[in-house]
Amino acid sequence: MKLSPTILPSELKKRLLNCYLVSGDEPLLVQESLDLIRQASFDAGFTVRENYDQSQSIDWQEILSASNNLSLFSEKKIIEIRLTSIKLGREGIKNIIELTQRLNEDLMLVISAPKIDKATLASKWCQFFQDEGGFVQIWPLKKNELPLWLEKRMMTVDLTAKKETILMLAHRVEGNLLAASQAIEKLKLYLGEGSVSEADMQKVVSD
Repeated sequence: MKLSPTILPSELKKRLLNCYLVSGDEPLLVQESLDLIRQASFDAGFTVRENYDQSQSIDWQEILSASNNLSLFSEKKIIEIRLTSIKLGREGIKNIIELTQRLNEDLMLVISAPKIDKATLASKWCQFFQDEGGFVQIWPLKKNELPLWLEKRMMTVDLTAKKETILMLAHRVEGNLLAASQAIEKLKLYLGEGSVSEADMQKVVSD
């Protein structure tokens, strides 16, 4: 199932799938999508999480052993793999496919990866997540989409601002959503809630 970051929260409330692939080059949105999946899985009883990072040299045999290490009375487990490259090689592809074949009601697989190209989208392992699991594909916001994203982000923390004030923030962060999120957090600490003036915004973004 293909999922966008905007519909992911509602889909997680409807049902929790046993595997997810989160892909994209926008770190904040990737991290927030992963956090939502983790929280939903924890609420569903998956209290054990084992993390593996490709940047630290993945031991596929260790991961496969972890997926096998489930007993009748063991806690539900999530295996989370962070890929820093989608060039997995034959061994990586083979082992991910084997992992997907071991999934059950007590074992979940969550993979995060950089932007996935067209060839990888058509590969067997990636197709599995699109057909049987959840595939969250994250795209960078376009320049004209950023102000609306900022406005909605501010509203989630009970802040509002005029168009000109939001455009000031959009210009300052230059598409960096992490910096934008941090600026909104500062505004929240500074004001608590309510309307953000241009002076308020100037004070935060100039810091």
